[in-house]
Amino acid sequence: MQQAERITESEVDIEKKKQELYSEIDALGIKSDSRINKLKKFLADRKIWHLEEMDYPLRNSYEQYLRGQIRSQIVSFYLKIYDTVKQQHIYQQMQTLNGKRIYEWKYQNKIYFLKYYPEKKIAETFETSYKTNLLVWDFTQNCSEVLKKQIFYTLSRIIANTSMSKAYRNVRLKSLKLLYDSCVQLNITDVGLLEMEQVETILKNFPETSQRSILGECRRDAFMQQEQIQWEANVWYLERLHLGKHRIDESKSLISISFMEVKEIQNREILQAYMKYELGITGQAVSTIVRRFVCIRNFIELLEQEKILAIHATVVEVKKYADGLRERGIQAKGFNERIFGIGHFYKFMEVKQYITRMPFRIEYFQQKEVVVHHDRSVEETVYMEILKKLYLFPERLQNCYRVLLNIHRKSSVIQNTYLLMKKNLTARCSIWL
Repeated sequence: MQQAERITESEVDIEKKKQELYSEIDALGIKSDSRINKLKKFLADRKIWHLEEMDYPLRNSYEQYLRGQIRSQIVSFYLKIYDTVKQQHIYQQMQTLNGKRIYEWKYQNKIYFLKYYPEKKIAETFETSYKTNLLVWDFTQNCSEVLKKQIFYTLSRIIANTSMSKAYRNVRLKSLKLLYDSCVQLNITDVGLLEMEQVETILKNFPETSQRSILGECRRDAFMQQEQIQWEANVWYLERLHLGKHRIDESKSLISISFMEVKEIQNREILQAYMKYELGITGQAVSTIVRRFVCIRNFIELLEQEKILAIHATVVEVKKYADGLRERGIQAKGFNERIFGIGHFYKFMEVKQYITRMPFRIEYFQQKEVVVHHDRSVEETVYMEILKKLYLFPERLQNCYRVLLNIHRKSSVIQNTYLLMKKNLTARCSIWL
């Protein structure tokens, strides 16, 4: 009798839950037909009592359920009702605080279906997409959580960019999925720590060259999203370092610094520590630091070809490097910049006790620089013509030009400075002419 009573109570509860589920679906205002009825029956049979439990794996189960009962040609019409019910429920719940918490777009270890994106405007852009493989993102795979979060961050950025065309967005999504699959196969734990050989292996999987830029985008996103700067990353992006504007030449397109060319881990760690000091402590212009960095990196690459660590380099290796510069016909100024850059690097290693003392003296390699004077004078007829048409220029530019024409020019130093300034200003004025 007790068992029979429990069974009776259970049946009553199940019936009550069914009615609550059906009422929840009907409240969405979707026109009732055979597709809705079949969905209701499926959810009740699977004991799905709340629409929050509807997800992509259940959608797959529903698809298999349909294929066993109806013609395959109309399965997509029934799946569309499943998607519509789930979408309408999400949009309705997003009007409440609790619903926003439940459906907030954030990383979770689950399968994401882009048609269920919580923002209606974005979700609707996927309605006409028939490439389901681009809409399904499986973050339950057995791989690094760091990697999955990096892929998810780039995925979020791509789909949130409403200014991007659908065709181009699909190309980006396809490229990102290919990158994700490649990283899983290679057991990559962090996109920011990719080695040169791994990058080359991954890029071989991309059928089109235009798709390869997704690797750089994902690596940049991974570096930029970190709460703390990832100094061990193999590529640094200058935007993340928050350098002063006075240190950056905006006319140059330098956006990153790559350490991937240095293959020995110890050499790379020392070079990264050096660049951290240069960018964070010295306050020098970034262009100056990067020029020095490239020279040092080239020198380290030369050492690695000889299988020599940077801490074991001697005057012999420096002399070999200097001889190579002479053979290339590097001018004295450029030659000295390269040699002194290497000296600065080794002085840093000495101070930080990577080495006990400097293995060579830079002064022995220094070349004499001969200063060449470049005659930048401007013909009188040129600047007199500008003077006649000076009234056509902006007032500020007029005043600057008048000052230059009236300064004292007896000293040879002032004369040279005057000629240089006058030519620069004349060149600017010629644009207005």
